[in-house]
Amino acid sequence: MTIEETRRLEIEFERRVQTMIPEKEYAEKLDTETIESYLNQYQDKYVHEIYRNLDKIQPGSNLSAHVESVLQSLMDKKYLKISDTSSKDNTRPVTIEDVVVGTGRSVTYTLPDDFYMYIRSVSKVSKTFSFKADVNAGADKIQQSIRVVPNQLTSQSDVWKLIETTHDSLRILRYPAAVLDKDNTITVIYDQYTEPKGIEITYYKQPDKFSLFTGSPCKLPIDSFEELVSGAVDLYVQYVAGAEARKRQLDEARR
Repeated sequence: MTIEETRRLEIEFERRVQTMIPEKEYAEKLDTETIESYLNQYQDKYVHEIYRNLDKIQPGSNLSAHVESVLQSLMDKKYLKISDTSSKDNTRPVTIEDVVVGTGRSVTYTLPDDFYMYIRSVSKVSKTFSFKADVNAGADKIQQSIRVVPNQLTSQSDVWKLIETTHDSLRILRYPAAVLDKDNTITVIYDQYTEPKGIEITYYKQPDKFSLFTGSPCKLPIDSFEELVSGAVDLYVQYVAGAEARKRQLDEARR
């Protein structure tokens, strides 16, 4: 949405609150910060519900087209270099020499701060079993020799099928294995013939907070307008109803 569309979003929120709770029209007007708080709160809930229910949406339906529009606005891509990686305890960079012999070669990368859901990733490598860059070439030539290979997303429980063992120390991994970890990291496992330079990850991100104060518009498409307003108003009405119920209980307790 544009800044003007975001402004309309907030105006419509206030109009509906006054319609559903008429006494609010005569009380102190809702300030912009409060309105944006409820809209952003529902935006998070709305997007996360979409993420959680992706597998239930029928392809080719109107809902599918709408969801695709929302997801496109939340898709991002980042390149993570070897020098940007960190170890499990986040105390120092991980290097290829950190890999323990017999457990497979791996590099652990910290995921972007706004990461929410994995889509895909690729590894940039200067050497594989079937390819090796010319180390005697100039820097430009070496950069041109960097290859891109797709990573294969692998579950934690299947890692043992891929890593090297004492009985299979020369195992070849045609595609690096990417494993998502609970500590907001992704570990990519390679064979001994591969020399990684970094990964490029494509993912769905957390929705950005929007605010007219900072000139940051809502990043969701305009066809999310109705859902955002309706959901945010429902949240506010529930809050008011809860607050009034608690007030009545306190008043009765004092009698």
